[in-house]
Amino acid sequence: LPNVLLEAMSQRLAVVACATSAIPELVKDGVTGLLVPPQDPARLAAALLRLGRDPGLRRRLADEGALVVARDFNPERSARAITALLQAALVSS
Repeated sequence: LPNVLLEAMSQRLAVVACATSAIPELVKDGVTGLLVPPQDPARLAAALLRLGRDPGLRRRLADEGALVVARDFNPERSARAITALLQAALVSS
């Protein structure tokens, strides 16, 4: 995942991204941001205009995105999960 998406969403900014790689796991179209097909400048422009014209949509996407990042990408939670995995691996070896 591009860190810039996580950083923007953590700051309650609505995001527009291409539906490539792992991005759709974070950016759910119409829920946590807007997704557009790669190499489709017309769809990208339309998505940006849509956000620019709809402050309610921007706010809703930004709020939901911030919640997802706080819930699923919390550094302390991630560190605990990695530590638990490493400890389990040590015990089983």
